[in-house]
Amino acid sequence: MKPNRQEMLERFFHEYASLSRGEEPEKLAAFYEESFLVAGPSGGATFKNDQSFLAWLRDMRTFNAQTGMTSMTAGEIFETPVGAGYSLATVTWAATFAKTGDTAIRFQISYLLRDTGTQLKVAAYISHEDQQESMLAHGLL
Repeated sequence: MKPNRQEMLERFFHEYASLSRGEEPEKLAAFYEESFLVAGPSGGATFKNDQSFLAWLRDMRTFNAQTGMTSMTAGEIFETPVGAGYSLATVTWAATFAKTGDTAIRFQISYLLRDTGTQLKVAAYISHEDQQESMLAHGLL
């Protein structure tokens, strides 16, 4: 039986979260288009899915470990189709850290996803909050 769209999104972001804390950046990079856009409160930039991106993913994993991240899970996921095989999925993430114990820090990211027919690919993402400000506010930096 083919999973419904919500189940597909939940599986996609569950695996995305798991891989983002894992030691195989190549598997996480496979979730992204060959080029993609990243944006947030302080601006945006375009990136290529190449060796530089893999190095950045490794650096992010190290940063998360240094800040004591113990878990990251996708909570609510809202999707809006935008046409031509694309949709906008807004995910409320919950991250826990050694310093926060069971208290999760919640943040939202909206992802522009392309459905290739066999998989979803991240074409862009927009962080709703400034990560550094949020981490400072919670005493993580």
